Amino acid sequence: LDADKVYTVKETNLMPGKESDLECNGKQYSGDYLMKVGLNVFSQTDGTSHVLVLE
Repeated sequence: LDADKVYTVKETNLMPGKESDLECNGKQYSGDYLMKVGLNVFSQTDGTSHVLVLE
């Protein structure tokens, strides 16, 4: 990650017809924030994996 760059978070690999329930999906974060704070990727569905892309 580049601390000075801004990244958009997108959840991918979702089941057909399912939308992401992650608060961070579609939002933008600086590289500095991602390196120091990170993302909350926990959801209400225990045991579900998430695949995130940073663009």
